[in-house]
Amino acid sequence: MSTGTPPSDRQQLNEDWIRSRRWDIRYANGNPVATLDGLAEVLGIDRREAARRVLTQPFGKAAPQELLDEAHQEPAADPSS
Repeated sequence: MSTGTPPSDRQQLNEDWIRSRRWDIRYANGNPVATLDGLAEVLGIDRREAARRVLTQPFGKAAPQELLDEAHQEPAADPSS
């Protein structure tokens, strides 16, 4: 799923790392999930929570620091409040 904005360098590094891992999470149409945004969409969670869940997997111990940072960042303030 694309938001129309290019990913930051950190997000791109995280996506590249995730694509290099082996897992079997798929969209309803059978296509494999290979990004944090895709994982978040399939699980119905936000991107930060998806990063946290990736870190709980056995391969999460080898995650780049940027993914750890993304998983533990504070949520953005809601501009409507």
